Amino acid sequence: MSGEKSISDLIKNRVERGDSREKIVGDLILEGYNYREIEATLQRMKRENKLPESFWTEEWKGKSRAAIPWGKYKRIREEVGAGAEPVSSGRFFNFIRLHKLWFFVFLGIVLGAVVWFLLWYFLYWQSSLSIFQRSFRNLAAINSLGFESSAAVRVGNISFGEDKYLATLLEGTDQNSILKINLLGSVDLKDANVSKRAFSSTATLDGHEWEIWRVGLIQISPDGFYLNTGHYLNEAANQLEPLSGFPWVDLGRTGPSDITSLFLPQVFLKSNLLFYSLNLNSVSNLKNNFSNRVFSREDFIEIEKLPSENGFYHLWILPREELADSIFSLLEPLVTTGSWLEKKDLLKARWEIWIGKEDLLPHQVGLYLTDSPEPVVQFVLRDFNYPFDISEPSPTILPQDVLKIINASEQDL
Repeated sequence: MSGEKSISDLIKNRVERGDSREKIVGDLILEGYNYREIEATLQRMKRENKLPESFWTEEWKGKSRAAIPWGKYKRIREEVGAGAEPVSSGRFFNFIRLHKLWFFVFLGIVLGAVVWFLLWYFLYWQSSLSIFQRSFRNLAAINSLGFESSAAVRVGNISFGEDKYLATLLEGTDQNSILKINLLGSVDLKDANVSKRAFSSTATLDGHEWEIWRVGLIQISPDGFYLNTGHYLNEAANQLEPLSGFPWVDLGRTGPSDITSLFLPQVFLKSNLLFYSLNLNSVSNLKNNFSNRVFSREDFIEIEKLPSENGFYHLWILPREELADSIFSLLEPLVTTGSWLEKKDLLKARWEIWIGKEDLLPHQVGLYLTDSPEPVVQFVLRDFNYPFDISEPSPTILPQDVLKIINASEQDL
């Protein structure tokens, strides 16, 4: 309403001065007012009899009709033709003309900030390196997780050494057969004093649906480690015998020993999967290493983000051996591949990683060797921060008592 009063006053003053309607409209347009609003104000003043009746006659049109330069005339014609523009548009552009230097400085700053943000977002924040870095740090905040892992190895590539259990297990097996080892379990680091782990492991051969070996393991403290297995090594007969119906075997009070090797392959006994405890300091160090590890392009031979539409970032990376060794050292206390595969080969593997777009946590990791179309090792991580109940099983029995029962039953036969 204040705008109309302003135009009304201007029109009234110029009518009193004797300007023609055409001149009044043209001058007001050149001063930045909107044609449609000028006309609306004139019509309102006509209805309210605020202008002389002679103003609307041919006689008045002859007054004060000074010639209008072509440039201004063109501007007036354009404004009349675009009468639907908002009233503020003319004033806005008038303001720009008066303050164009500062306007363009401000516009340049805004556009520069937008371009910088877009470059930062797409070239860094959404880059494969940034996603990998943030995923690693988010993993440091996890206090528990579930996991599945699998490793596949050609039987002929396995070095049995002094591992009588494994040699007996695979005796007579085709050297080209593929042995697949599966792990399924959970890790709980909520207790600041010790880690808790529970998992089962099975072994199968390609072409066979049945398991040739299985074991269940629970660790609730450094001296609270329990095993449940379906076989034991009968050294006298040099064969694996079924072991069913026995409670969980308490290995925590014996630790690694010759007796333990009768229930498990050496690859388990030599790995960090057994008789390993994460105390308060090691848990803290592990989390700090995950959180503070800073990656750069120089850490990778290759790091690439592939298109993905299933809620995950899909990364392919080929880390340099120093980085791969560092990552394995951090992850080994939590999830291990055992010694089924040579670590020197795994250090040269390409990694396929699926990272959740919402939680930025690694959900699946596959390791591919140069000549392998399928992953030789694969991890699936899930149930982050789930409250797992990992506790001491019951009942339990010492391994030497298991052997006493077995020997007694063989003597009875």
